[in-house]
Amino acid sequence: MPNDWPWTATDVSGDKPDMVGLPRTDPFSRPVSPDKPAPDVFVHLRIAAFCAGLGEIGYGKILLTPQFGPRQRFAAVLTDAPLEPDPLFEGNLCDRCMSCVKDCSGEAISSTETIKVTVAGRELEWGKIDYDKCSKAFCGGRRETNPFMMTPEDEAGFNQHVWTAQKYKIPPTYDYGRAIEGASGCIRACMVHLEQQGKLKNAFHQPFRRRKPWRLTHH
Repeated sequence: MPNDWPWTATDVSGDKPDMVGLPRTDPFSRPVSPDKPAPDVFVHLRIAAFCAGLGEIGYGKILLTPQFGPRQRFAAVLTDAPLEPDPLFEGNLCDRCMSCVKDCSGEAISSTETIKVTVAGRELEWGKIDYDKCSKAFCGGRRETNPFMMTPEDEAGFNQHVWTAQKYKIPPTYDYGRAIEGASGCIRACMVHLEQQGKLKNAFHQPFRRRKPWRLTHH
């Protein structure tokens, strides 16, 4: 199971369009019995990694590990092998410094509203995220971080619905989400802070960030 978008995210009602705006038939998917999930259920890999004892969920809803902080991706293997579970991670990497909030150019992470869920008997909490703002900033919706935004038409083009915006002017490679700015706010800010705190086992010989983040000026 790759770290990919939930293209077949379950919607048994048939009322909501899928992620590319196409209507679904009703029913889109049905469990084989009421006590089982629908066959197209999508595993939340960050939560799965938390349950596997690999790390913790930070305020920016990023899975942080003691080895690499936010610098990794996860994949899952489904098996019926009888495996003993590892204990949950007991560290405290995220100290709610709010660097992810301050450095997000899209202002997508709330500093006051949070989401709380209980997983494996433990309460997890992260900042409420406006995914529309997040996606647009990620794909180049901000003038300060997009060198390809030259005209008012470009500004409108890069700020359309995200599935249209990410194909504007510069299409994605292999249909994977185009990252003009990427997660240079939340992930990099978190990485810099964890490095400064000396909390990561995997350390660089030179500081992860040696200069201030670049920003474009427009006249």
